[in-house]
Amino acid sequence: GREFGSETSHYFVTGGYVFDISENVKLKPFAMVKSAFDAPVSVDASLNTMLYNKLELGVTYRLEDSFGAMVNFMVTPNMRIGYAYDHIVSDLDAKTKSSHEFMLLYDLNFSKKASSSPRFF
Repeated sequence: GREFGSETSHYFVTGGYVFDISENVKLKPFAMVKSAFDAPVSVDASLNTMLYNKLELGVTYRLEDSFGAMVNFMVTPNMRIGYAYDHIVSDLDAKTKSSHEFMLLYDLNFSKKASSSPRFF
C-alpha cells in the first residue's frame, strides 16, 4: 500500500558553445531549460573558462533557486580532478543550504572509436 513515486514526463532543452577567445583561453556558456507537467519551469545557466587546456573555472545559477562555482584541473590527458560548491537561496526546506562535491573524472580510451568527442560540458 506504499507509494514511492510517480511517473511524469520530463523535458530538457540544453545548449552550449565553446568560444576560442585566444589560443590559451576558451569561454564555455551553457544553458538548460527543464520542465515537467505539474511543476514550474526551471532554468540553469553556467559560464566556464578553460585556461591552457588544463584549468577550468566556472560559475552556475539556477533561476530563483541556487548558485555555485567549480574548478577542475587536468592531471593527465585522461584524468581530471575537481571541486564544486552549490548554495541554495530559495525557500526550499533543505537540511543544509549548501553542498560540496569532489570529482574525479577519467576518460576511458578504447581502441575502436568511431569519432572523437571531447568532453567540454
